Amino acid sequence: MVKLSIVVPTLNEGHYLPILLDSIKSQTYKDYEVIVSDAGSKDGTVATATKYGCVVVIDKKKGPGYGRNRGAELASGKYMLFLDSDVFFPSRHFLERFMEIVERRRIRLGSCLIEPYPARLIDRFMSPITNTLIFTSAGIAPFAMGFFIFVSSAVHKKIGGFDETILVGEDQNYVRRASKYARFKAVPSMKICYSTRRLEKEGRLTYYPKCLLMSIYQTIVGEIDKPIFEYEFGSFRPPKATYDEIMREIGEKKYVDGAILRKILEQFKSNGNGRRNKRKRKAKSVFGKRKVKKPKNKSRKSKRKIK
Repeated sequence: MVKLSIVVPTLNEGHYLPILLDSIKSQTYKDYEVIVSDAGSKDGTVATATKYGCVVVIDKKKGPGYGRNRGAELASGKYMLFLDSDVFFPSRHFLERFMEIVERRRIRLGSCLIEPYPARLIDRFMSPITNTLIFTSAGIAPFAMGFFIFVSSAVHKKIGGFDETILVGEDQNYVRRASKYARFKAVPSMKICYSTRRLEKEGRLTYYPKCLLMSIYQTIVGEIDKPIFEYEFGSFRPPKATYDEIMREIGEKKYVDGAILRKILEQFKSNGNGRRNKRKRKAKSVFGKRKVKKPKNKSRKSKRKIK
């Protein structure tokens, strides 16, 4: 029996699944199992999952909620981690650090923050908004996305898993119901990277307003259990890089960003030192001058005495 069961629902994810599985394989934390729940993929998804040594369950009934439940039925871990197939861990120590936080904070239901990859300027603007929502709403109205949902197996069983009738937003519904049995806790120090492939396919100007409309619909009407909104699964362009290439790019970007930041700080420091030296020189020129006492004019006093 392992401590953590990682459950990944898939549909034609033969190109993106290796990135996730490579990131899991590289982890320093090893007390886990990976369960891939496939909805009848027509590409090499199942072969890829088998090659990486995953437990594979195949059921042609589609839907992320259904797929997650089928995978959870095979889970043997004390905890379960539900991941989307297009995410990856940006560090080899991600799971080790996260599980340490789980033990320290006694987390039974939670999530981490998210980071888009590859990201455009608008994605970098929207991502902090989403992360703020995840963190600030944790104790009031828990909000989490299917990218990363951590839960104890006991809580998952208590609520009967994901609602399979919901077409979109089953992840948020799951977290709200689970929070009745365990306090939802966000981990702001951890971020998981997710693919922006859907944004690229649908377009940012279409996708972001659609997400807003779906949220309004869920608030006013209820769960999205009818095909009102178009939300396609399993049909995306292949990624342009492997996991190793992505990690090198991220590492190089951090190096470049760090170098730029260091240069800015050094420039700021040198400018600050220059201003301070200038003030010192100015102060020295003012206070360093000796005041010459002018001789008192005694002519008036002497005149008065004569009179």
